[in-house]
Amino acid sequence: MKEVTRALEDYYVREVFTLARGEVYLVGGFIRDCLLDRESYDRDFAIKGYDRDLILRVRQKFNGTIVTLKGTTRIALKNKVTLDFTHFQNQISEDLLRRDFTINAMALSKDRTLFDPCGGIEDLKAKVIRMVREDNLINDPLRMLRAFRFRSELGFGIENRTIEFIKANANLVATVAEERLTFEFLKLVEGQEVETALTEAYRTGVLNQIFLLKQKGSGEMLKVLSNCLERLKVSHHLFTYSPPPKDISPKALLILEVLLFYSGQDRLLLPASLRRRIKRFIKGQQSGCLHDRHYDLYECFSLYGDALPEGLVFTGRMDLEEVMKRYFETKKTPLIKGRDLLEAGLPQGPAFKKVLQQLHKAQFLGLIKDKREALNLVFNEIKES
Repeated sequence: MKEVTRALEDYYVREVFTLARGEVYLVGGFIRDCLLDRESYDRDFAIKGYDRDLILRVRQKFNGTIVTLKGTTRIALKNKVTLDFTHFQNQISEDLLRRDFTINAMALSKDRTLFDPCGGIEDLKAKVIRMVREDNLINDPLRMLRAFRFRSELGFGIENRTIEFIKANANLVATVAEERLTFEFLKLVEGQEVETALTEAYRTGVLNQIFLLKQKGSGEMLKVLSNCLERLKVSHHLFTYSPPPKDISPKALLILEVLLFYSGQDRLLLPASLRRRIKRFIKGQQSGCLHDRHYDLYECFSLYGDALPEGLVFTGRMDLEEVMKRYFETKKTPLIKGRDLLEAGLPQGPAFKKVLQQLHKAQFLGLIKDKREALNLVFNEIKES
């Protein structure tokens, strides 16, 4: 099978197999992705017994960093590749029976033997996500969320028995550590079938264990989310004016903001910079200012701040793109900075920030066009006060 050959000829797989002295197998996702002809950064290996020396030799070979996770030792490389090592005691087939879904329950040995005790290849062909055993999801409820991550990433359907089991046990997702939920959810929202995956995750109750979503208004939320994702396809460039925080795509940012706008609470561990942006977005949305044609546009933009691009997408106000562009450009290149005010004799205090904002508004509106006009405006404000 050429896909198996591709997996064995992978540089990292080949080197790990060469360094291994005992029984070791390539398992899970990398085999799946090779069979699907998908690029993958992650390679998972199952070692019989505990071979600390192999992990150290691999770390030294690739100059990687060892990270200890629950039940897994990871070697993280600088090019985003990760090499994960787990351990088993008896037979590899027994280990595969403890995995989450059949499409991930495959193993490949150094001698090219492919182990597929759960029919993973057939489910790959049928594009089906099927649990291996019910207990495997009970023992690690994160796997219920992972089903929807694969639904989003691969576009596969989730088998009916698996869906019904998840629906009956979705409350267990609330017991999963927040950092694990966050990692899995952020992968889910980057998938091509994210809208379908989130809708199904909501209907089974899994999404409700991450976000406190109310039954009333859920139909509106799903419709708004669908409209936002559709608009984003033609307005992705808006985020060049105010990029999302590091490692978060515009799509992921927008989805998080929609969900949090309708829920207000979540169990995710998100970076402070992302939290601040979401908070600005919600503040802007709650004001309703982008819907009100009589609202002071500058004040409205200031409410949203750096979250203005997603505000336009959410409300469908892409007609304001040029005005938004001017808002960010004038904010980036102000005619007057704080040190200019100090040199002009304005003492620091509560009024200092207010004066800078008034200057930015005047520049945004085109009332001042150079530094001299800006300083004149400041002196006039001082005289009048």
